[in-house]
Amino acid sequence: MAHRSEVETRITGNSLAGRRYYTLKAALLTELGPAPSAFALEQLARALMLLVTAEGMRLRAMEGKSVNMTQLLQLESAADRVLASVRNKPKKKRTDAP
Repeated sequence: MAHRSEVETRITGNSLAGRRYYTLKAALLTELGPAPSAFALEQLARALMLLVTAEGMRLRAMEGKSVNMTQLLQLESAADRVLASVRNKPKKKRTDAP
């Protein structure tokens, strides 16, 4: 049986966000390949929650609703960092321009 975090057990596919979560999870598990570790699955769940939350905020912004763009960018950045750690591909560090 696949490992599921305690928080993930509360996510159902009944909501738009829940369905998006599991769609993204399936795609990323395919990318990760066979048998990711329990730690990688926990990190993946964390990244997916950040991504789905950020997508919801971005959709609200596109609908013309008020969104804290700083918070949105922070969520997306955090999700990128977590995904990079799961993929074992650290993000490139920024270098100062010459």
